[in-house]
This record gives sequence, structure tokens and C-alpha cells, in this order.
Amino acid sequence: MIRNFYLFLILFFCCENPLTNTEGQHCILDLGGFFDDCGICSGGLTNHIPNSSKDCDGVCFGSAIFDQCYECNGNNSTCDSSLDNYCDLDNGEFWDDCGNCIGVNDIENEFMDDCGICLVDQSTFDQLENNLMDLCGICNGNNSSCNYGLLTFSEWQFSQIKLWNNDTCYGNPYYVMNDFICLENEGSCFSYSINFDINYEYGTLVFTQTIQFTNGTEVELNGQWSLNIEGCSGLYLDYDNLDYQDGCYHEIDIQNTYSDCVMDLSLCSNNIISLSTIDDENETCSKEILNTEVELNMNSNIITNDMLVYFPFYFKNIFTYIENFSNK
Repeated sequence: MIRNFYLFLILFFCCENPLTNTEGQHCILDLGGFFDDCGICSGGLTNHIPNSSKDCDGVCFGSAIFDQCYECNGNNSTCDSSLDNYCDLDNGEFWDDCGNCIGVNDIENEFMDDCGICLVDQSTFDQLENNLMDLCGICNGNNSSCNYGLLTFSEWQFSQIKLWNNDTCYGNPYYVMNDFICLENEGSCFSYSINFDINYEYGTLVFTQTIQFTNGTEVELNGQWSLNIEGCSGLYLDYDNLDYQDGCYHEIDIQNTYSDCVMDLSLCSNNIISLSTIDDENETCSKEILNTEVELNMNSNIITNDMLVYFPFYFKNIFTYIENFSNK
């Protein structure tokens, strides 16, 4: 399902670069690349310099080349070896893609970023490197290729959590809880919602976790989210407050992806997502079910202290907030 989503997305937004082979199908998803003006997967992990298949006239796969004087299809008549714009092609020097003559001790395309943009010096490179990348790391992208459909609807409402006393989510769940969670000894009862969004001012992916208590009060926990970073192959939540535990959802399963919603917008207003977390240390596994429709039935599930170990980091942060709040 996810694979079909990405294939549709590429075709939908890049119709001038249709996918024609297996390698191309994985350009964005697997290689973090993008299609350059010549339809070649470039950047990311491809080791292909964007638009390097253009000749000096800008023609893809053309035959025009720079002469020693850096004139396209010139005849070496406009300069001599004493000038700065002379490149001794006969003795192994060559022009790189940024128009610099590269000798034995020079670095080819030293200040070219992953989007194929040439910058003039180290300072400019540090400031503007990959400035054309979207939040998913795709050059000239639209922030949709990496979100797994998380942005198809603004807010996701907690519906259910399943807890296993193994680290595989295999077999019948140890506990299944719906709608509201209550702490023992007449403690607080709550549900929660989470909003995935983009902060365009700072170029970051942000989330807001809203804890909704049954007494009518609410509180927000905020942070940044990212996908497929080092140490987390799924959804990673990084809380702004250092008191809360950051963590990783190892698996994301969404009912209606971005492409589904493009085809039928109503699917976005009635969507379901499942987030799974594996705790190898405690040998537990959990799966949270979220939806886009608020259908709380006031089902309450009382949890005891010995059950806390089964809950993922997400809930443990809520428990931490409640504990800190009750002690004030």
C-alpha cells in the first residue's frame, strides 16, 4: 500500500519524469533523491550529480563541451595559459560542474550541494547548503513524500491501545483499552489527541499532544517529529520539554494514505492510523489506534502501577505530567 502511494505521488507531481524502471521507482523512497532536468535520479544516495548529463549548452545528453577558455564549443582562441580562466585540458585539468578548473590538488564540485546548486565559498556553502530541500530531504519537493499520510488530516484522536507482554506484538494482547485511561486510587482519567503539522517559519515538522481530562481541562505537550532517522526506522517524537521521554514508533500503518486522499478527499476526514512501539528492554509491545473522528464512548480503563511498564513512552509522558501536576 505504501509503495503504491509513493509511485502515485511521484507520477502525480512529476508527470514530466515518469517512472520507467525498478531503479527509478525507488529514487525518492529508498535513495532520498529526486529527478533532475534530464529525468535521472540524482542527489541523496545516488552518487549522481544533478543535471550533470547536460552539456554546456544545457542540452541533456548533448555533445557540446567547454574549451580551455571555458567557452562552450569554443576553439581555445579567447585566452592563453597566463589567464585565470585558462584550463590545461591537455595535461589532465578539467572544468567541474561549477565552472572551476580542477587540477591535481583541487576538489571537484567542492561547493556544490546535494540539489546541484553551486555556491561560491565555504561560508556561503555552510549557510545555504541544500536550501532547496523540502522537509523530507527532497530537492524541490512539496513536503509530502515522507509523511506516510500523517499530514492528511490535522488531528488524530486516541481510540484504543493494545499491550503485549512480548516484544513482537504477537498473539492475543495482554491488555486492550479504549477511549479513556484512568489511574488507580481515583486518579485522573484522560484521553489525548495529536496534531502533526509543519512550522514553515523554521522549516521543521512539529506535533502537539493534547491531553484531555474527563474533568474538562486540557494541557498540551509539544515537540518535533521526524521519520526514518538514525536509530529509529519509523516515527520519532522529540519533546521540547526535557522532563519528557523522547521515543520511537517502530511501525506506522495508515488506512488512507496521501494518494488515497488526493483521489477522494472524504477519506481524509475518516481515517485511521496505527502506531506500534517495541520495548526490547522490558520485552513489551504496544499498538495505539488513532482516528480522525471523535467517537469517545466514555469507556474507562483503570490501570495499576504494575501495568505502567507495558505502556509506550507516549503514555509515560502523560503519567509524568499527571504526577508532577498532582504534586504541585
